[in-house]
Amino acid sequence: MAEHSTREGSRREHIGGYEVLSRIGAGGMAETFRALRRGPGGIEQRVCLKRILPAWQSDARFVRMFLEEARIAARLRHATIVQVLDVGEHEGAPFLALELIEGADLRRVLDTENAHRRVLPADVVALLALELATALEHAHEHGVLHRDVSPANVLISQVGEVKLADFGIAKAQDGAAVTSTGFAKGKVAYMAPDYAATGKASTATDLFSLGVLLYEAASGRRPFRGAMRTPNDRAPLAKIAPHVPQRFVEIVERLLEPEPSDRHPSAGALFDAVAELTPTASARRALGALARAADAEVTTVEERTMESESPPFL
Repeated sequence: MAEHSTREGSRREHIGGYEVLSRIGAGGMAETFRALRRGPGGIEQRVCLKRILPAWQSDARFVRMFLEEARIAARLRHATIVQVLDVGEHEGAPFLALELIEGADLRRVLDTENAHRRVLPADVVALLALELATALEHAHEHGVLHRDVSPANVLISQVGEVKLADFGIAKAQDGAAVTSTGFAKGKVAYMAPDYAATGKASTATDLFSLGVLLYEAASGRRPFRGAMRTPNDRAPLAKIAPHVPQRFVEIVERLLEPEPSDRHPSAGALFDAVAELTPTASARRALGALARAADAEVTTVEERTMESESPPFL
């Protein structure tokens, strides 16, 4: 998970063999910590520890979901996906040790730019598209659907690395895609109309969510409000983001097609389409600078949890 400035407590807790340095944040069922594991010879490794919130640690269903996240994420080994380093148990509750990304999540980056009434440069958005298409291609090739592609789950390092995180509600493609109450999982603002209507996720629904993310990254606003999900319900990207190349506009518009069959046939096909644009060599450096700036402004940007869906300024 992304590391950003937090207040370290005076008493150090230990979870398994890890020394807790500070709390990073909390979501609906889990909390994350910056932690340190010490090895022989003075070797130290900083990680992100994730564990179920105390209120849910005795709930067998939540424990199963948590361990399922570990099982799914451990199948994915790729530079654009946050890695699971360790799985353990402490005082009867499971925890994960995850790769710690020093920087900020894309939600924080976008909020910081919105606060200054700026949008991301077009080549930076193209780089995001390439990296996230690669992450989804890898996950889909391993039979895993993310089901919650959104800015809060995209981590940006201080050197411009892009990492897709939080497979907590991901499922293998042959797995159930609906909660026990019958509702599809994921953030509504980024959800494909076919997924919202049926609760059945697919590679095409992940691509739609990525389209919403890229539209927002390029323009500073989300394409849809509420349950609206048709082309007539949103402004054309070319109109509100004239700095974006027409070819990239076409790519994003295709991702947002209401019919799954009208979207790109795969994440790999999306990658090939975006690769034609060839983001500039400086795009990664610029993205790293944006992550550092967002992290530096953590005290002036409202803290958000993983469930945040508050709209940007436009």
